[in-house]
Amino acid sequence: MTGPATAGPDNVLVLGRISDNPKSHYAQLQPLLDYVVPRMRDVGITEGRILMAPDAQQMASYLRRGRVDWVTETSGTAVAL
Repeated sequence: MTGPATAGPDNVLVLGRISDNPKSHYAQLQPLLDYVVPRMRDVGITEGRILMAPDAQQMASYLRRGRVDWVTETSGTAVAL
């Protein structure tokens, strides 16, 4: 159900996070993904992935290109994106 995210099909939910410690944040996001993906089957989501960005600029680029569906960030960073 998880793995490194790349631009994928519509059935994949990609969670994004800005992180200087991807390993730690991956472990934090995995339970969220495990919870959400099965509950989104009725809208066609069958798989989940996590995509990390080193900074807000990179995450903004991922968002513009449609590589991320859901970003977990603080409200301040969210406003900047």
